[in-house]
Amino acid sequence: MTDLKIAMWNSSGLRTTADFTAHKMGFFDKEFPNADFSLAIFVETHHKGEHEFPELIKEYKTTHHILHTPTPEDHTHSGIIILVRNDLTIISSIIKIPGRLLNVQFKDMVEGKTYNLSAMGNTPSDLSSM
Repeated sequence: MTDLKIAMWNSSGLRTTADFTAHKMGFFDKEFPNADFSLAIFVETHHKGEHEFPELIKEYKTTHHILHTPTPEDHTHSGIIILVRNDLTIISSIIKIPGRLLNVQFKDMVEGKTYNLSAMGNTPSDLSSM
């Protein structure tokens, strides 16, 4: 049986230009050394694009698929990054609400199981009536 180790973190910002990003990523790497996780979900990253990913996130490209929905230009506090271990097959990735809700379906080929995961960050009051 394959175990999935999943971590989720409301990071309150993970842009390369943010003052505490290196400290936050150092803490994450200490808690999950050698990329010892199946999925990592970072919400409220505040990133506007891949160019603002922290270096450690970029390094995970060797071990994990990187999916994301950046913070829309007219917002400041949203953004989601999901890391999915490379031995899990991504079936689909859909941005349901830009910067706020990202759905990913993936399959564990060893077990033959399909998973459906939705990651949701903080929802602003203007979306609560949707």
